[in-house]
Amino acid sequence: MMVVRRDRCSIENAEVDELKEHPNVEMMFNTEVVRVEGDSAIRKVVLRNRVTGKETIYTAPENDFCGVFVFVGYAPENELVKGKVELDPQGYIITDRDQKTNIDGVYAAGDICVKNLRQVVTAVSDGAVAATSMEKYLGQLYRKLGIKRTYVKREMKEAAKAENARKRRRVLFLMMRPVRRWLPYLPALPVRSVSVCIRMTAK
Repeated sequence: MMVVRRDRCSIENAEVDELKEHPNVEMMFNTEVVRVEGDSAIRKVVLRNRVTGKETIYTAPENDFCGVFVFVGYAPENELVKGKVELDPQGYIITDRDQKTNIDGVYAAGDICVKNLRQVVTAVSDGAVAATSMEKYLGQLYRKLGIKRTYVKREMKEAAKAENARKRRRVLFLMMRPVRRWLPYLPALPVRSVSVCIRMTAK
């Protein structure tokens, strides 16, 4: 049984149509849950029709129990921008294809925006688009106002340079003369001498 408080489902797609036609699913519209009763498990659910006021009691079969799964929808966290940028009736921020709001210089990204699919991958995409659009906007604004961008180049201090020089790795190669007793352990190597390379790091 699926209980819907409205006169229809808030979304319309193939899955909803399939659910409506499923023989084992009963959909009750304009209905709300009044109370849930039971002991160690849910045994009874009381429903009420919001139009007629009639109550319906659904009782679980003997030695069985009910399961209640609650989903009331999403509520966007828009307190920061409410009354400042344009929102849709559900409270989501309206943006264009560049993630720009109705205010110049203000961009939005992620699930707070009006969109068909709310997943991590779409939120990341929104963020990339918003960041790129904001960079372009700032560039145009700088040129319009005659502001030159300044870039600060970090320079290493002399003490840091000396420390890096002291820790610089030095490789020492130590060549050792061939030793006959090593050769039996290296039958696959067509060599007449063995060279050992030792890498040392100065402290």
